[in-house]
Amino acid sequence: MHSCEETQKKEKGDYFYPNVSAEYFHVKYQNDSIIITEKYKFKKYKYTADSTIFLGEVNDKRNWVFVKRNNDYYLKMNGCNQLFMSNKEILTKRIFNDEMGGLTYSIRIERIGNSLYESTLYINTTKTHRNPLLFLIYDKSYKIRNIKSGTLYIDYTMQNK
Repeated sequence: MHSCEETQKKEKGDYFYPNVSAEYFHVKYQNDSIIITEKYKFKKYKYTADSTIFLGEVNDKRNWVFVKRNNDYYLKMNGCNQLFMSNKEILTKRIFNDEMGGLTYSIRIERIGNSLYESTLYINTTKTHRNPLLFLIYDKSYKIRNIKSGTLYIDYTMQNK
């Protein structure tokens, strides 16, 4: 007989947990821009040949700035502005390079449903594969309805015993 209070036993073996997790996103609407602050915490570890030492949790944040121009929003990234949110132009892929980091990014904008739009920023890891970094769903007045964020690499650390 099971009760609501009962917890499942973990199977034997090692468990790995993600090192980075977003705590929240804060969206600030201004007359000429939208600023999204992603606050996250990550666990810091020191790795040796025979052990992993937990050094504590570190809080950090990342700002995504979108500047309004001609009733569209452009992502301000590394000194460049790239079209990111539009309720009239649909992009299957727009590729741009980060000259300083040597990385290649792409943006996809598409209409979903009657009044919603989806924009995604990818980092192109190879010619045939790309990882999503930022995913927004917004309405025709640019009110953001959903946000997802990803990272290029996520460390998974073994649960301390």
